[in-house]
Amino acid sequence: MSDKTDIGIPLCSIKAFVPIVETLKGKDENGKEKKGFTELLRENTKGKAFPVTKFSHWQKVKGDPLIKDSLSNKVIMNIRDRKGGMKMEIPQFTDYYDKIN
Repeated sequence: MSDKTDIGIPLCSIKAFVPIVETLKGKDENGKEKKGFTELLRENTKGKAFPVTKFSHWQKVKGDPLIKDSLSNKVIMNIRDRKGGMKMEIPQFTDYYDKIN
């Protein structure tokens, strides 16, 4: 993270790496609705701050997505819940395997 303030300009620029998962609206581990990053930032600064985001890099999420309650499994389940209409379980290979031989 870095902080830059220019002389004579009432603007503060803060650069940081923020995992995209942390910026999205959704539900927390207890099923409670959580606010997104933009909403929280504007709410806590009375609308004076705004985020500008730019893609930086990919990084693997730790854990095995097939193991229930691992970090990567929680990320996948949150995405499936947010998109709606998806089963709340990891699809099996046989769900997609072409059975015509």
